[in-house]
Amino acid sequence: MKKILVIVWFCWMSSAFATDLGSRLPVEVKIAQFHLDAAAAEANMLPNTGVRDFYLCNILIYKYLSTQNETYLKAFDELWDDAVDEVEDLPDSLALRNVMLAELYGKRSALEFLQENYLTAIRLVRTCRRLIRKNEGKFPDNIEQKKFLGLFNVVFAAVPKKYHWLTHTLGYKGDMALGMKQLEEAAAHSSMLRLEAQFIAFYAEKNMLGRPEQAISRLAKERNKVGGNILFDFLLSSAYCSVQQNEKSLELLEQRARYADDPNVFFITYWDYALGKGYYYQEKYTSAKTYLSKFLDTHKGNIFRTDATFRLGMALSLTDNDRIAQIFFQSLQDTKPSPFDEDEYAMHMAKLFAEKAPSPFLKDLFRARNLFDGGYHTRALQVLTKLEGQKNELSSGELAELYYRFGRVYHSLGELTKATQYYQESIAQPPSDQLWMQVYAHFYLGQMLKDAGDHAAASLYFNKALTFDKYFYQGGLENRCKAALAEMG
Repeated sequence: MKKILVIVWFCWMSSAFATDLGSRLPVEVKIAQFHLDAAAAEANMLPNTGVRDFYLCNILIYKYLSTQNETYLKAFDELWDDAVDEVEDLPDSLALRNVMLAELYGKRSALEFLQENYLTAIRLVRTCRRLIRKNEGKFPDNIEQKKFLGLFNVVFAAVPKKYHWLTHTLGYKGDMALGMKQLEEAAAHSSMLRLEAQFIAFYAEKNMLGRPEQAISRLAKERNKVGGNILFDFLLSSAYCSVQQNEKSLELLEQRARYADDPNVFFITYWDYALGKGYYYQEKYTSAKTYLSKFLDTHKGNIFRTDATFRLGMALSLTDNDRIAQIFFQSLQDTKPSPFDEDEYAMHMAKLFAEKAPSPFLKDLFRARNLFDGGYHTRALQVLTKLEGQKNELSSGELAELYYRFGRVYHSLGELTKATQYYQESIAQPPSDQLWMQVYAHFYLGQMLKDAGDHAAASLYFNKALTFDKYFYQGGLENRCKAALAEMG
């Protein structure tokens, strides 16, 4: 009799759980389309208060991260405690209970980290991990916990040096390969905010593992499966940009009106920043200024604001409007950039150019960099070749950049002998404020050796790159060096 009752109880629980899954589907569909207001309306109709508040919190997070509008952050803060209380009231026998709690704590910790409230972020991360590990012990086969297990593994497997104190405090150690496997499982089979796992796996593959082509393939397959939307197109455009395919990136970004003019779509303000950069790489400076200005007018926070302002100034400087350009450079002097690498570098250069306009040599180096970043290799080589003829007039820092830029172009063109020569020439220059390019030259030399199968020599370059400190774009490079070393064993 007891056995029958247990079977009946499990059947009832399965039925209730299945019903709950079905009731969440309209919310999930609207979120996936980034129809966030409609998703909130669907969430408000859910019968379970805990599930309702969980989704409403996530919708507010998406709105805030898309705009940095403090209104959404404030609304999230006001709802968060109630959401946690409501989810905690769910039965402990429900496999989603601790997953939802872990997500609420984990995402709150990410927001606190962005605001540099590190102690609060650490406390919340600990709670998140405790909940997800507890759920793993109780429901080892629950696919929904794989996303955060994977996230912990990929994040803590490659923490940049400047955040080592954080990992020492937490005592966590990640596993990149296991994390990617967990994310892929969640992306394939999860039913709760499944696309998040796909996007995290995409980011890890593109930025941490340094495999943007595979990341593009991953996202393109998912886009074909569920249909295009603003999130897929925005992320794909960024991936194309990272592999110097600016024309493909712009094909997506120039569909701006499709999303900006659709009242159902929640528009991502970073779209205009990306579109402005795309035109900047093309040297279409009038269009670049239009969209960088639009981003600065509509975006509410500081992420990429410094970089956008600096690029706006450079668009003016590269068209010989140095006097007006300096107004933009000077406007950044009393602002605090975000902790993102792009903003830190932009602030450094803006301070230099606020005092003295860039020389013709520096302008040409910027042009070469922009053309390379856009994938316009022939035009970049023309600029660099002209500068090489004037190399006796360049400083050691300018020479380090000139040789590094040559190396990057020839590397991308597959002319590896020339690339090796120029990377080594860059490394040979005395240290300067362009140290970051010399460190990156170590990484790319290691990458070429790794691709050629010489893992011992590649390891020397990767490990040498990891000995440097306090240079621009450090976090991203350390991630890639560590991932490459782990991959080689």
